[in-house]
Amino acid sequence: MSKEEAPKPRKGYVRSEVLLPALRYNLQPHPDEPSVCVVALMTPDGPVTLTLHKDALAQLGTAMMVEANRMPDTSR
Repeated sequence: MSKEEAPKPRKGYVRSEVLLPALRYNLQPHPDEPSVCVVALMTPDGPVTLTLHKDALAQLGTAMMVEANRMPDTSR
């Protein structure tokens, strides 16, 4: 699909192919499902939200820690 053929994003949605820095995050329990968490990543364009099951949230957290440990230390 070409760029011209791609559907236009709906208002309030961030297109997934746009790379935006995550400025901060927030985790909230899902109001209707105790085994699901709402992950909100604040970007310059507004929040991007994901709903993750407990197992997926734990796997993502572990993967992020592994990747963070591989990155060079930038503190001075």
